[in-house]
Amino acid sequence: MSNRIEQYKIGNAPVMKEPTENNLPEGWVWAKIKYLVNINYGKGLKKERCNEGPFPVYGSNGVVGFHAVALTKGPPIILGRKGSIGAVHNLPSPYWPIDTTYFIDKFNGLYSKYLVHALRSLDLYELDSSTAIPGLNRDGLYDQHLPIAPLEEQRRIVAKIEELLARVNSAQERLTKVSVILKRFCQAVLSAACSGRLTEDWRSNQKELEPAIQLIERIRKTYREQYEAECYKAKKDGKRLPKKPEILE
Repeated sequence: MSNRIEQYKIGNAPVMKEPTENNLPEGWVWAKIKYLVNINYGKGLKKERCNEGPFPVYGSNGVVGFHAVALTKGPPIILGRKGSIGAVHNLPSPYWPIDTTYFIDKFNGLYSKYLVHALRSLDLYELDSSTAIPGLNRDGLYDQHLPIAPLEEQRRIVAKIEELLARVNSAQERLTKVSVILKRFCQAVLSAACSGRLTEDWRSNQKELEPAIQLIERIRKTYREQYEAECYKAKKDGKRLPKKPEILE
């Protein structure tokens, strides 16, 4: 089979049909984003107008206020244009996306949740074409290809993703609990170690152990010798005597 990508049309829009050796199942197609949906620029709002109503105002990092009207015609997909470049957010109700974002609010028959995951599969940060302030380039975004599954399969894919992500979240919760348990265990081990309980059996089998007080005396002796040497040098050089270590008091 040739590696050539076959082109055909839906309406006036060319769609790229990828051969099976390029890892798309039968019935799927590759399509440029510009032939699928319109990507709209968000609109800026003055700060004093961001607390005037029920509709959330959304920036590239999340909700930044509220407004009296929504900019989107329904629940949108919002993409970070500045700041969190390429972040893809699936929102549940109409919003006002500000000018640091793009938004999609018409899906032209695509399952919106599938489109969210397909967009998230792209490395959108690599499309940054700015020099001073990083930003997601819309033309570059439009030229990206997405793998488009049949509509019913899109719904099935989303259901499977949500099922698997639910398991991941559950695992993360369990790991968080395990982390707490491990931290407590480590503290218990340290407590046992520093109280002598950890080596109690070992200690009972030792015939002769040097008492720790002898170790302390050797440490004091070392401090004393170092202090006396420093005092001797200070007197010889005509300098002030060093402060005496507390262990020698």
